[in-house]
Amino acid sequence: MSSESYSISCIRRLREYGEGIVLADQCISTIKEVVKNNTYIIIGMSQTGQKDRREMTNVLGLNADQASAVNFLDVGQGIIRLAGRYPFPQLIKFPFVKPENLSETKLDEINAKDKRVLDLLSNVNHATDSENNIRETSQNISEYTKDKEPESDREHDKSIDMLKDIFNRFDVSSTQRTRDFNISASSADKIFKYIEREQFVEVVKLNLSGTRGGISKYYDLTNKGYEAISKKAPKRSGGIGSVHFFLERYLKKYLPPKGFSELEIEKNIGGKRIDLYGKYDGLLVGIEICVSTVRTEHINVHKDINKCDILIITTPDKKTKDKLDSELSKRIGDEINLRTCVVHELLNYPGKIINRL
Repeated sequence: MSSESYSISCIRRLREYGEGIVLADQCISTIKEVVKNNTYIIIGMSQTGQKDRREMTNVLGLNADQASAVNFLDVGQGIIRLAGRYPFPQLIKFPFVKPENLSETKLDEINAKDKRVLDLLSNVNHATDSENNIRETSQNISEYTKDKEPESDREHDKSIDMLKDIFNRFDVSSTQRTRDFNISASSADKIFKYIEREQFVEVVKLNLSGTRGGISKYYDLTNKGYEAISKKAPKRSGGIGSVHFFLERYLKKYLPPKGFSELEIEKNIGGKRIDLYGKYDGLLVGIEICVSTVRTEHINVHKDINKCDILIITTPDKKTKDKLDSELSKRIGDEINLRTCVVHELLNYPGKIINRL
């Protein structure tokens, strides 16, 4: 008989006692089947990994048309499925709730008024004499090591240095950052996991070289990350997603050496903002970044096409570009001034994109 973890055993038994538990994980494919099979309410958010998207489709019971929506969920959107009561998946929108930092004292005050917490505490058995002895021994041991800096404090200090570096060099991949810090891969991995776990950053995975297997991991600071290093978060007037925000800045930095000039982010022309606007070989060029707005991108085309000589819509990957081309062919047709491409194509061969070579 195979052994299972204590948490899995608890999940199996919770319903017998009329209790529930909330589980959250960034990768649904890593959650054990027993957990998913014993979950009444399942909420799926945007997934970037192909394995996680497939698993999310299976768990939510999505058909082929519904499954395509998994690739284009925007920030604050999700798909929910309630077993039994509402067996069919529903698209939902979460209202934004500004996070609030609570002190330990405040948490104690809240728990002291929570009936459920008080009921649970009333069922706690008092420690035996032997358990008290163990506790006293552990306290004595800690007295000898009280001058030693706790591991969590060291992790936090290292993470602050990493966050400052991300702030100063947003366009550096995690692999290059590890080399620049001159630390081992395992040490860097601990720091990266810490800043992800503490929600100081959002992960951005992109292939900007166009090479096979060339996906790199970048980081975008969250509001909490900016606060941690005492910096003011920049205003995002265009697309609010991390990938969109990252690509705006990345293209503005790396397109000028390829022949672009006078590039501006969120250029306001006649009341309509264009993600990037500048010149190339004497032509006025507008660039829109399409991450998840495939079905509505034709609106931008109608509004932008007369404001520039060439309009480019660029996507993070080929799969998104193919979907975009399909949608635009239905709604726009063969617009002579319109170009679509993957980001790495624009970065490496802008002349071919603009001149349609």
